[in-house]
Amino acid sequence: MYLSAELFYQRIVEDFGNLGKIRLDDPMLIKDLVTVAINAEAEKDDNSLDEISSQTSSLSDADSIHDLLVSKSKMLDDYFSLEISPEGYVNSLPLLLDTYYPHMERLPQYLLDLGRKVNWKEERGCFETFAFQTALFYAVPPGDDKDNEDITPVRSFLSKKYLFLVRQPMIFVFRTGKVGSGP
Repeated sequence: MYLSAELFYQRIVEDFGNLGKIRLDDPMLIKDLVTVAINAEAEKDDNSLDEISSQTSSLSDADSIHDLLVSKSKMLDDYFSLEISPEGYVNSLPLLLDTYYPHMERLPQYLLDLGRKVNWKEERGCFETFAFQTALFYAVPPGDDKDNEDITPVRSFLSKKYLFLVRQPMIFVFRTGKVGSGP
């Protein structure tokens, strides 16, 4: 697992029930986001048996996850600062570190993983698996330059600059054990 995921998991444990919120300017519907993630998985697998049955199945899965997360919205907001409206819009995400925000393009997969991989049946299992999936969503995956051999020098510079800016708040926490934006 990534070192940053461990940091975020510990932040969730440490501030359980007292996390800040990242307010979303444009709330997004869970069903739409989960459908995007399911379709991306289907494209990756590229072995869909039948397009119509695949679409029906993905809509059914998206509906189930949407309903599940809406039914758990009060608990998710109280304990984890994940605010979901009664209509199923994601209004806020947990704030785990000042000045750090997760990759929003990974939000659809995160919501899909909450529906599929969180143990909603028992309290301890729910806490551990929810915290783990959230930590993975926030984690910064290690860079692999071999995957990016064909990118332009400008994009390479911007990627390195982005990683520098993203990693700084985490490095501060690792070094000092204090959460904040600086000394």
